[in-house]
Amino acid sequence: MRRGRVGQRTGGVHIPDMPDRVRTAEHRLAAATQQVAHHTEALAHTRAAISLITQQMAERNTRRPRLQQVQTQLTRGEAEHAEWALLAQLCGRDKLQALELDAAAPAISQYCNLLLGQCFGGRFALTFRTLDAQGREVFDLVVRDSRSGEERELRLMSGGEQTLVLHAVRLALTLYAKERSARDFRTIFCDEVDGQLYSETRREFLAMNRAALRLGNFDTMFLVSHSPEILDGADHVMTFTQGQVALT
Repeated sequence: MRRGRVGQRTGGVHIPDMPDRVRTAEHRLAAATQQVAHHTEALAHTRAAISLITQQMAERNTRRPRLQQVQTQLTRGEAEHAEWALLAQLCGRDKLQALELDAAAPAISQYCNLLLGQCFGGRFALTFRTLDAQGREVFDLVVRDSRSGEERELRLMSGGEQTLVLHAVRLALTLYAKERSARDFRTIFCDEVDGQLYSETRREFLAMNRAALRLGNFDTMFLVSHSPEILDGADHVMTFTQGQVALT
């Protein structure tokens, strides 16, 4: 029996287009091999991603208790912030402060009028206005003039009158604060508050200060002034000159 060409005759059977079929099979095998390589690489990436996710999940599980602590602290902080915000609102001008002013105004105005009784022959009396004509909350100082029977806002008074009235208010606040604190403060400090006063009103200014000392049971007032009338009316004078202190 004669041998035919390899790929054309097999066992005496002729396979048509054998070379083309072989090439097609080889191409398919190469494509399949390439796909296997591609899928193998993709599988490797997937396994790496799975490994990374598994590691991240393990780390997340490790951090979960700390996260829960942070969330608890955050919740507590938000609750405290809400409480402080409510407290700040309650302490605002239209809440607690307004109530405090309303409660303190009568006592402060009483002290103030006792002190103003030492000046201008008791001509002026002060009240606090907390509501205006439209019912809005305000805090104005209104002074009643017994001579004319009129009420004037403090800003409409003369410079000397404003100085005495404002000083009376400061002293009244000092007396009220000492009364509310239940502490036995014994000294008052005042720094050059008599600058706009005339000579005759400075004597009334001194009388007001002495009345504040009596009303508040204070021992001493340190008053800084350059006025001769104040120096003459003081019990003691401390003079500071060229680094030296003299007491008379």
